[in-house]
Amino acid sequence: MIGYLFTTAGVARPAPNPEVRRDDQLLEELKALFAALSGMERGAAVRLLTEFLRSGKDARLPFVFGVAKGGLVSHPTSMRVAILDFLGRLDAQVAKELAREIFGSSTSADEWAVSLRNYAWAIERKSDDAYRSVVKSYLSNSDWLAHPSAGYLHGFDAATVLTGSAEVSSSLVTLASYGHHDAVRYAAYLTLDRLAVTDTTTVLSSLASDKNALNDQPERRARLFARADTTDQAQLAILNLYLAELTNSNEAHQFASRFPNFDSFSYPSLVSETSVPKRGDIVRQDADALVKTEAWLAAAPSSVIAPYLESLRAKLAAFQESARVGDNEPYQPINFITLPK
Repeated sequence: MIGYLFTTAGVARPAPNPEVRRDDQLLEELKALFAALSGMERGAAVRLLTEFLRSGKDARLPFVFGVAKGGLVSHPTSMRVAILDFLGRLDAQVAKELAREIFGSSTSADEWAVSLRNYAWAIERKSDDAYRSVVKSYLSNSDWLAHPSAGYLHGFDAATVLTGSAEVSSSLVTLASYGHHDAVRYAAYLTLDRLAVTDTTTVLSSLASDKNALNDQPERRARLFARADTTDQAQLAILNLYLAELTNSNEAHQFASRFPNFDSFSYPSLVSETSVPKRGDIVRQDADALVKTEAWLAAAPSSVIAPYLESLRAKLAAFQESARVGDNEPYQPINFITLPK
């Protein structure tokens, strides 16, 4: 199959190297094929790729789906997945139209994942009704949820585009919380965490409206609530209610040790990007968090979280002192938690 594409592109296929593992050689051939396509007149290359996709031809590749920096597919699981990746890089608008066809006909979760990325790229990561609809379908596919491929899990990242969607946020909360495959729960949590950076109020509202959300994962729930910005009145109201109802001492400890939470999970993602907060925003939020922490302590000095709030108050006070003397250097460490590719 790959030989056919080299021939059609009018480029010689690299000669086999007996000293290189077959899988590694295949990856090099895919890179060479994309380089050859990139060197062609773009319209001709795009026609070649779209004709291949519409022909129904395919060949399995011996890889677990993988993503590299910039949302590129580093390890495609089939030639169709590889071609969809190539097409998205060469022509976003044509790739968007092919994505519509994939959504209407393909039963491959990996093809959907790359097509969601292509669509998101074409709309510059701004949601539209069609995109919202296919993401909801993707997250609710019972077969893919029961037997998730690595590609399917990476595709959850497409939901990070859907800021302001309470329905999608609530779906992710449910997937992270109840009776699903462990990998699905983790993928949903990571997506919620990244979405919480850009759409904190919606995510916290979804968590607060489901009293059983992440009940067996108090550390994860605490991390998410710790993303609240107390200078935002809607977020503060949600956080006040959460703390008032908090009875798990471990969760109280986890919240206080992370609040305000500026940490970032660092992993290759199809659509979203790691967000780094500005120092001024950190200083502003920490200053207000200190004021609110003192108010929480005054209001409920005997609560489950009170001992941990004492430690939090001391930590925030130290941050404030550091901010006054630290010039332009970041004074609160931001942890980039690297996940396996």
